[in-house]
Amino acid sequence: MALSVPAATPVTVLAGDATVPLPNDTWLFAVFTLTYTYSFLHTERFEGGLGLGIHLIEAHAEGGEPGTLNREKADEVGIFPTIAATLAYRISKRWSITLRGQQFSANPEDFEGKMADYHGDLQYRWKKNLAIGLGYSKIQTNLQVFDEDQPLLFDLDTAGPEIFFRASF
Repeated sequence: MALSVPAATPVTVLAGDATVPLPNDTWLFAVFTLTYTYSFLHTERFEGGLGLGIHLIEAHAEGGEPGTLNREKADEVGIFPTIAATLAYRISKRWSITLRGQQFSANPEDFEGKMADYHGDLQYRWKKNLAIGLGYSKIQTNLQVFDEDQPLLFDLDTAGPEIFFRASF
């Protein structure tokens, strides 16, 4: 998933109780996710399993104060692991409904962070290891850094429908 807002698109930022428009700023948030799951429970129509995910996250923000030469730019890249759970219900030989959720949160001394990825879909298994489908995904990212010199709060929730192609091994 990548979310990019060009400079011409107005962006609003919640600062305390106020919503501040940022018309001359650009930001980019991109996530690449790899998840491995293993099904421990197998029945004729039902599967359930656990796994691990790795999220490669890139964030870029650039902005300035209108009417001045004051500009700020920040680029960050990070890796965030998650613990995953998956459920699948086979409707017929080729059709199934799957649900997957993965989440991890950490709260060490100087920051608080959470990454969650939830997904549900209806898929058609075209070949043994290939499927296409329609689904719905929700990704929640929250990071709060407690630093007196450079505090940070990043809170992004994205959700929406999707069309996908999946290869399973």
